[in-house]
Amino acid sequence: MRVFISGLDGYVATVLIKRLQKEKNEEEEAVEIVGSREPSSCNALEGSFESASRSEEETLCELACSADVVVLNLYESLKEAAIVIKALKSSSKAKSLILVSTLLTWGKTSRSADEDFTEDEFNRRKPATEYLLHKTIESQVLALAHDSLSTTVLATGFLYGGGENIFHDIFRNAWLGRECVLPGSCENRLPTLHVDDLCKAICATIESPPSHQYVIAVDESHDTLETIATAVFSVLQPDPEMVINITEFPEEEDDEHTWKAFAVKPVVLDDEASTDMMLQQPSWHQLMSDLAFNASESTIQSLVSDWTCKGGMVSAMNRVVEEFKKYRDLRTIKTVVMGPPCAGKSVLAKILVDEYKLPCVTVDHSVEYVLEHMSKCREIRAAKLEEHNRVESKTEEQAEESEEKQEIEQEIEKKDTMEVLGDAIEQCNGILTPQLQAKAIRCKLLSPACLNQGYVLDCSFESRDQLKDIFGLNSSYPEEESEEKTEQDDVFILDTRIAASTVVSVDTDDETLRNRAVACGRLESEFEAVLAAHRKHNDDSILDTPLSFFETICKIETLVVADSQSEMDDIRMYCEKAGMPFNYHPTLEEVLEKEAKERVRKLAIEDEERRSRIANEQERKYEEEKHAVEMETFREKTQQHEAQVLEARSEPLRKYLMEHVMPALSQGLVKTCKEKPDDPVDFLAEFLFSFQN
Repeated sequence: MRVFISGLDGYVATVLIKRLQKEKNEEEEAVEIVGSREPSSCNALEGSFESASRSEEETLCELACSADVVVLNLYESLKEAAIVIKALKSSSKAKSLILVSTLLTWGKTSRSADEDFTEDEFNRRKPATEYLLHKTIESQVLALAHDSLSTTVLATGFLYGGGENIFHDIFRNAWLGRECVLPGSCENRLPTLHVDDLCKAICATIESPPSHQYVIAVDESHDTLETIATAVFSVLQPDPEMVINITEFPEEEDDEHTWKAFAVKPVVLDDEASTDMMLQQPSWHQLMSDLAFNASESTIQSLVSDWTCKGGMVSAMNRVVEEFKKYRDLRTIKTVVMGPPCAGKSVLAKILVDEYKLPCVTVDHSVEYVLEHMSKCREIRAAKLEEHNRVESKTEEQAEESEEKQEIEQEIEKKDTMEVLGDAIEQCNGILTPQLQAKAIRCKLLSPACLNQGYVLDCSFESRDQLKDIFGLNSSYPEEESEEKTEQDDVFILDTRIAASTVVSVDTDDETLRNRAVACGRLESEFEAVLAAHRKHNDDSILDTPLSFFETICKIETLVVADSQSEMDDIRMYCEKAGMPFNYHPTLEEVLEKEAKERVRKLAIEDEERRSRIANEQERKYEEEKHAVEMETFREKTQQHEAQVLEARSEPLRKYLMEHVMPALSQGLVKTCKEKPDDPVDFLAEFLFSFQN
């Protein structure tokens, strides 16, 4: 069987191809897949599929007409669907045509507030202007049916699952730790369908087309947009109290109850801010639709027997989130950097944090995180007590309700685990025990940012027990501690949510460490004490060292380096052994911030170069002027000296001439001037000759 699929590189086709290939392996009949692709995509898709670019209309139509089954997807391209439908009118090859469309063609259909649309009412659907073409193509497909060609329209709700499509922005914002912000109350009901259930329906239609040509493809949920967004954020940004107090992982069927008790409260924007948000993210316009369909009477029930998410995405949000991570290939790095003081572990941690865009976890960061949470809890409690007292002051039956009032106040005053830990940290006055440090680090590692994106833990561990307090699922907190220990307490359970994936130990000889400590200005006595304590707990002769904890319990192959700077390539290769991490970083904001910093840096460099050029030019001019003055002074002095030397040298000759030559020559010249002979030279010569005689 030859199947043509619209948009082989698209969201639906990716899942559909995997399902067709899976069913092909189970059945004897081979399935040959052909289809279209984006003009910008590469020719070689995943798998050896014959494909044509959407810009190659003639080749595209030939492929579609050569197939036994044609699956068109209006989510991918309206133009392609129209072209292929026109070509199929004159083709006798195709046996089945399946059109994947959207239920937004019902957007303007009138209904009462409590009415759910049914499949039999498809003729009265009225679309908004932007979905008129969708409805036109649906009508063309329905009219194209004849004896040798069956046509089916699968009108789907909002698709979810896999790597997510229209809900992707919500999942990404939750993953990145942003606030749950909604444009308005978002109490509109959204028809939804898991993409895997859609592909099951397509496969069932290929095998046996349903009698009803128009199929409403939705699950049985009637979730609102607010409920969906709240569920996404609640799972990807779990409440600290929930994740800290989990002592065993829940069954997948019951996982929705773990987050519903700690649901995130979304922030609702006003009208102006909502408009701005929808302009920036156009997908919100579609998500603001309010549609409800009766799925129990739809043909989809007969097409899909083994549902992936029959109850909707909210009821199986943990599973949907795991699919999102898998399909988006959200790989994290959870790295522990350890070593003695002045070994360079903090420098290495900063390099890894900057390079992989990971949260940095230290004792100070962890304590700050716990105390910040405690401060927020106190503010919330104070506001609740103030509101409670304000309401109580207005009641006239205070005496009769005193017991109920006390219960409410006790509930308000109840502290969560992190707040109790914060109180214990405050009482230490800055000197924390190793156990309190471990509890603070554990709380930080269980924060949404570290759970989702990974972390770089920069810390020196004093003992194996400290690591058990950090990475143990059954770790106790201050209010839970007791003198009596049970057998269960002795059984260590590794918390796989935060377990490290890579461990880098930076270590070198003590003499090098001492030289670095001196260069850093550390006190010798303090440094020697810390170094001695580290060597004591990490001696190779000891079996239960902190490093052996990761090797034996976490089953991690650790990396020991002497110089993190020179061995950085080896460290990168080790950290990326499971593949290059991807956690949506750099985000658009980070890219813009980086570009802004780069512009500022370039402007600073250009300004510095300009200032340097001006300074160099001024210095050059000054040197030239100075040199010119010096040369002029030198020339004047030289001329004066030469004149003095010439004067001194010509004095004897002048005296001789004045005494012996000038008297005769003067008289001869005077006489020559008076006589004015025709030959003055001869006249002067004769005068001088006669004067001598």
